[in-house]
Amino acid sequence: MLFQEEQDEMKIYVLSNSSLIKDLVTGGDIVLPQTAKCWRNKYEIHLVCGVIGKGIWQDFGPKVKTHVLKENFLEKTEWLPLGPLKYVVRAFQTTVIIDKVLKKEEGKIVIITPSDYFVDVIPAFWARMRFKNARWLARAYHIIESPLKRKGNFLANTFSFLAQRIGLFLIKGKADLVVPLGGTYKDLVAMNFDKNKLKISNAGVDMKALRRTKPIRKKFEAIEIGMLTVTRGVYDLLDIWKLVVEKMPKAKLAIVGGGAGEVVREYKEKIFTMGLKKNIHYFGYLPKNEEVYAVLKASKIHLCPLHENGWSLPVAEAMSVGIPTVAYERKMFGTAFKKGYITAPTHDKKRFAQVVVELLKDETKLRKLSQDALEESKYFDWQYIAGDLLNEIEKLGK
Repeated sequence: MLFQEEQDEMKIYVLSNSSLIKDLVTGGDIVLPQTAKCWRNKYEIHLVCGVIGKGIWQDFGPKVKTHVLKENFLEKTEWLPLGPLKYVVRAFQTTVIIDKVLKKEEGKIVIITPSDYFVDVIPAFWARMRFKNARWLARAYHIIESPLKRKGNFLANTFSFLAQRIGLFLIKGKADLVVPLGGTYKDLVAMNFDKNKLKISNAGVDMKALRRTKPIRKKFEAIEIGMLTVTRGVYDLLDIWKLVVEKMPKAKLAIVGGGAGEVVREYKEKIFTMGLKKNIHYFGYLPKNEEVYAVLKASKIHLCPLHENGWSLPVAEAMSVGIPTVAYERKMFGTAFKKGYITAPTHDKKRFAQVVVELLKDETKLRKLSQDALEESKYFDWQYIAGDLLNEIEKLGK
């Protein structure tokens, strides 16, 4: 790709402070670091973040110029009820830093907010209002339901809902470009976002790492990848697998994903009390992609019991190695993903389990679905995703 001279002075500033727990990294957290790997040596990238954000970029992204927030007593604990206060303090600290550094920048600036929570959005909103040379690209993920409808802790859900709605309100008013996932685009249109400012961009897959990774020796009938939260369906998953084991007593399930210490302990206990210890291997959080891929490639089916989502990185990763997905019905299936999957009605655990058993027992159907998944994955490579997004960034920087 050739770049004009006037574009060479453009700099990219990423504001990334939405992660609250070190070992609870989501697909959304790694999308931008992975994408930015493909931009190395093209533009100067600055990252404004806390210790957790810095760690994520060190694990998944390229080397960037980092402006780290001063750590305070709030950051020394992962107690989730302090999340709202952490966000307020981080938003203030980031606004101070971004205001200070952008005063010195004379060329074009593109600010990217990788989350739609107010902690990242408020500083970007401020910078867009204050600096004429700044443009703002805002990412948007799945739209969080009202806490009155959403399963899980009511207070935590209320915080997530409000944190996103405040962010979306500011994004709608001042962002130059909003980049939603494939399954989220229609939701934003329904919320009266300007279609001319919307550009779908899903996440990608590290194809090179996937191809060079060898599967672990232990084999599994199925795998689920993602953090331990109610909305990811990880508790439905245990009930589903209990039903699968009733039909297939030797069936093994791999679960990959971290969570807060207490949540992990309770989840392990639940696996034990449900009599599933011999049928479930809980790997916890695996920091390297290759570690996740090694378990993934040792599995036959990927399970996706999500309650809400606009796109799913684990689904894309599974499809990229020919592993089909069984999932709850979500908007991303049929829009972001066209084939290589089977869905069951949301919250219908019995039907979900039935689909899994039928697929595992029908090798012909499994092979066909596997081939569909491989065909579907041809546009998932990070190079393809990153190049498309970079074109949009360059338009903002002109």
